[in-house]
Amino acid sequence: MKIEGNKDELQKIYETQQKVFLETGRIKEKVDTNQYVLYDVMLDAYKAFQASK
Repeated sequence: MKIEGNKDELQKIYETQQKVFLETGRIKEKVDTNQYVLYDVMLDAYKAFQASK
């Protein structure tokens, strides 16, 4: 699995984390990860970092 620069793989990580939180009772209901994770900002930062190398 290559996460770097891959929104789908990055999103899977946050969805898996949320699933664990649901199963352990830390949160009560599923929320669309797009509501709290700024994937576009994370990917732009990754691209900027790669360009600066």
